[in-house]
Amino acid sequence: MIGSPIQMHRDGAEARAAARFMTRVFEAGVPAFGSCAELQIAAVAAGGRTGPRSPGAEVA
Repeated sequence: MIGSPIQMHRDGAEARAAARFMTRVFEAGVPAFGSCAELQIAAVAAGGRTGPRSPGAEVA
C-alpha cells in the first residue's frame, strides 16, 4: 500500500473499511509494507490509536 488521504483518527466508513482490510491481511499472514497513512491503518487494525498531527513543520 502506498499513499492515502484517509485520516484514521476520524471514525468514518473509509477508515473502518481500511482497518478491516488490513486486519484480513494480518490474519492471512500476508507480508505488507506501509508508510505514512498505511502505517496508521496497520496500527488501528492491530488495536492501536492515531491522532491528528500538530500544525506546522515536523523537524527531527
